[in-house]
Amino acid sequence: MLIGGGVYAETCVTPARIALFGSGGRAAMVAADLGGVVVLHTFHPEALRDDIEANFNPAGIRVIVHPSPHRLCFEYLHPMARPRITPFPAGRAITVPLEGEQVLRFGCIEGDFRVAAARAVYDPQSGSDPAPFGANGSTAGSLAMILNANELRGMAGTDDLGHAATYVMRDAASTVLVVKDGPAGAYVFEGPGSPRYVPAYPTDSVYKIGSGDVFSATFAHAWMSHRAEAAEAADRASRRTAQYVEAPVFPLPSKLPNRVPRRTDARGRRVLLAVDGGTASRRWVREEAVRGLRDLGATVVPGDGCFPRDRGPVPAAVDRATFDVVLAHADDRRTAAAVLRAALALGKPVVVFADDPAALEAARKLGIPGSADLCSALYQTQWVPL
Repeated sequence: MLIGGGVYAETCVTPARIALFGSGGRAAMVAADLGGVVVLHTFHPEALRDDIEANFNPAGIRVIVHPSPHRLCFEYLHPMARPRITPFPAGRAITVPLEGEQVLRFGCIEGDFRVAAARAVYDPQSGSDPAPFGANGSTAGSLAMILNANELRGMAGTDDLGHAATYVMRDAASTVLVVKDGPAGAYVFEGPGSPRYVPAYPTDSVYKIGSGDVFSATFAHAWMSHRAEAAEAADRASRRTAQYVEAPVFPLPSKLPNRVPRRTDARGRRVLLAVDGGTASRRWVREEAVRGLRDLGATVVPGDGCFPRDRGPVPAAVDRATFDVVLAHADDRRTAAAVLRAALALGKPVVVFADDPAALEAARKLGIPGSADLCSALYQTQWVPL
C-alpha cells in the first residue's frame, strides 16, 4: 500500500504526550501492524530525514521524503483543543504524483499528492473545506472517500447528509463514501438505497488525536487489501479506533477488541454544563467544554447559576432546565456535590470532570463516571446511558 500524508511533531499537554506521527505517519504504523508492504510518501526537511527513518523503519515502513523547508509541530492543550501549528504554514507548494494499485491519500499542509490508482481511499482532513479528490488530477478505478459530517456539509453546501452524500459521490465519481459522525458512529454510502450504519464502540478514555488516521488506515487496509465490503471495513475501522483511543501506543494489539456497540442519539443530547466560570481557569474550562460538546453534536444547556453561593438548596434553575445529562466540573467539591444531588434526584445521568482525584473517587462511590481528562469526559456525556 502507498500512503501519501504528513508527518508532524505532535505535543499534548494533558494527557502529556510527544510523538512524531501526523496523519501519514500514524496511518503507516497502523497499516504495517495489519500486514503487507507499506511505503509512506511525506514532506519533511531533508536535514531531519534520520528522525523519520528512525521512527518508521523499525516497523518495516519504507519512507520516501519529499523536501519541505520546515518540520511542522501541532501543539494541543488537550486532545479536543484546536492545535497551534508552528511554524505558521506558508501554503502548498509541491504536488507529488503517486501511482500504484492501492493508495491511501491524506490532505497535507505542505503539499499535495496526485494519485493514479486502481483502488484509492481519500481522507481530506481539512475541517470544513475539503478539496475534491480529482481537483488536482487524481484518478482511481474505485474510490472510497472518508469524511466527517462537517466536511460533507461543506463540500455539498447542505445540512441533509443523504442529499449531501448523493451530491459528493456523483461529483467525485466515488464508489464508497464513509461519513463519520463522532460518538454517534458512522454511515457508509454505497450505491442506491439507505446508508449502512456503523456503530461507535464506547471506551472509558478517549485520546482523540490521530483517531481519524487510525480509522482511515484500517478501512483502507480492509477495503483495498482484503477486498472487504465497505460496511465491514468501516466496522473494523471503528473497532480499531476504539482500541487506539483507549491505549494510543504502537504496535496496536493484533486482535480487534470485543466491545459492545452503541447507537446513540448523541447529536440530539442536551448537556447541562455545570461549570463555575468565576475564575479565569474555570471560565477556560467552561469555554473548552462548550466548544467540545458542540463539536460532538450535542446541545449545550448553560449551567450558569447552578452553583450555590451558600449552603442553601440548589437554585430552582437546575430543576427547570431541560437537559438529558449533566457535565459537572467537580474541583469545587461543595458546590459540585449540590449539583450532582439535584441531577440525581431528577433521575438524570451525570459525568464528572475534575483534576482532584478525591473528587473523582467521591463520584465513583456514587456510581458516577468521571475523568481527569476533559476529552474523555466530553465523550462520556455522549455515551452514558440515558
